[in-house]
Amino acid sequence: MEMMRKTYQVLSYRLTKRPYPEEVVLELTTRCNSLCSYCPRPTLVKDGKLMVQDMDSQTFKDLILMFSSRCPQLEYIVFSGLGEPTLHPRFSELLEFAKSHFPEAKLWLITNGTTLKRHMKTIVENVDVVQISLNVWGRENYRKVNGTDSFPVVVCNTLKLLQRFPRRCRVHVQLLIANFNKDKYSTFQKTFKPHLRNSDKLVFEEMFNNVGFTDLTKFQDKPRQKTRNPCYHLFTSFNIMVDGECYPCCGGAMARFLPNQGGLRLGNIKSSSDDLFQHQKLKTLQQSHLNDKAYLIPACARCDVWMNSRNPFIKIGGKWH
Repeated sequence: MEMMRKTYQVLSYRLTKRPYPEEVVLELTTRCNSLCSYCPRPTLVKDGKLMVQDMDSQTFKDLILMFSSRCPQLEYIVFSGLGEPTLHPRFSELLEFAKSHFPEAKLWLITNGTTLKRHMKTIVENVDVVQISLNVWGRENYRKVNGTDSFPVVVCNTLKLLQRFPRRCRVHVQLLIANFNKDKYSTFQKTFKPHLRNSDKLVFEEMFNNVGFTDLTKFQDKPRQKTRNPCYHLFTSFNIMVDGECYPCCGGAMARFLPNQGGLRLGNIKSSSDDLFQHQKLKTLQQSHLNDKAYLIPACARCDVWMNSRNPFIKIGGKWH
């Protein structure tokens, strides 16, 4: 019975799956106003490995126009990466451009919530999903773990967004499952749950190791155990970094700092003449995962993001389908 259920799940997924990619993740900037202890960014900046820069506005607009003509199946354009998207100097202008020139795609903003007030009007009018990575509960706790005293501001901004009417966006408020949040989940729920409506939700997110750059032993009492399966993101997501470098998954944000980019780099969207969405290397990476050879890809061998994703695959004859 379980095998039949899984088979139906896979067949349904395959039959309804849209052409690759289903989502594009854009890193608008590497600026950030937090110093989160679980994020590798502060160390990378300090060591001179990550330069603070913004995606060129014209590059962004060219990308949106390309997506609208070549990838009409795109479900989401996600703003994320190793920076706080709302700190891009022309953030509101870029949001409005994306929504007006590719209205079929949903815009998904992942933000730390510190600057929501500044962009509130533009966000509620253009963004479809706002994911607020509050992540840590309690002012002292937040100051210790996230490195700033922004907890009251983020909570206030989040409540204002939830209470905003009308708004087109769904709001997801995220808290990390970690030892620094022990005994704080109920207070988090009591604060926000009364203000949720429609498809808003509270998200309790497992931490991941950022392609081996985050030592999870500092934040978890015991490591997660799970049998390896293919990474869902590798079959659905396409990531473009602030400088145009392209990777097939969110691991690219960190893989770029590994030797040979961890074996994940596909090219640069600004200079490559290849169709990066149909790159042979992408197909090779996908086949490696389906054949249980993910450990041969340096970045994938260090990564556990696949644990946080749904597994729509089943294994038949030693191969995932």
